[in-house]
Amino acid sequence: MLNILKRSLIVLCLMMGVMSFAYAQDAAQSTLNVTPLAKNISLIWDMRSGNTVVLTGEDGVLINDTKVKELAGPMAAKISEISGGKPVHFVVLTHWHFDHIGGNEMFGNAGAKLIAHENVRKRLSTEQRMDKFNMTVPPVPKAALPLITFMQGLTFHINGEDVQVMHLGPGHTDGDSIVYFHNANLIHLGDLYFNGFYPYIGIESGGSINTMISIGNKILEMIDDTTTIVPGHGAPAKKAEYAGYIQMLTAIRNAIHPQIKAGKTKEEVVASKPTQAFDAKWGHGLFTPDQFVELVYSDLSRK
Repeated sequence: MLNILKRSLIVLCLMMGVMSFAYAQDAAQSTLNVTPLAKNISLIWDMRSGNTVVLTGEDGVLINDTKVKELAGPMAAKISEISGGKPVHFVVLTHWHFDHIGGNEMFGNAGAKLIAHENVRKRLSTEQRMDKFNMTVPPVPKAALPLITFMQGLTFHINGEDVQVMHLGPGHTDGDSIVYFHNANLIHLGDLYFNGFYPYIGIESGGSINTMISIGNKILEMIDDTTTIVPGHGAPAKKAEYAGYIQMLTAIRNAIHPQIKAGKTKEEVVASKPTQAFDAKWGHGLFTPDQFVELVYSDLSRK
């Protein structure tokens, strides 16, 4: 099943490839799948949006991320099945991107407490740009805004779990959170990790390949070989796989940055094929290799 998940998440390129929200009309037809990960912890995944982790138990339900708006209702139904009808008390958001927060309004109106880094609330409150996809993202309704925000992190003690939410600094965006289920030794990284294809880097909202690498190295120090790692998109992984992802980002950054310092144009850097050693594994998803080089060039060439 996890291999199916890894392949199916490649379809995420449809989301960005159309460079609009039109794809969301098809999202309602997406199949939501449930994969148990640990005691009382499940992954709800689909072909269109970010991974959602669900913790259930007598204390109620805690979830991470709410997918696209069109899948909010079906996801709520899945959560009810998993939890035996327990209400969702807490929604922890890993960042602000629309494929991770689309169900916020529904869950907020139903009484769930939305929780995120303070920069997530700031970005959801105002119009945002995603220049790589020529997208302007409007502010969300009040009910979709985080009710509780933090600067560095907080911890939930719920359903026999110690769930630590941490902001390690800007990475994919300036409001990323990782969610560590300590007793299960499971960690949700949000879009700090795209498993199986080159990632989107939210450079318009404080993200950078440099900070994704530096945070990735911090995470590698926190976890062990048995930790289950849930990416924002793609199949769950272990430490060795995530280390390979950080090594890939580091090698590509190190191949592109000296060329920028030497005055090479974007076209020249693309033509040098700095991702060539990694394309067979990572280059068949959200971005083509050349598109990813262009994104990294735009990131590293900023003043």
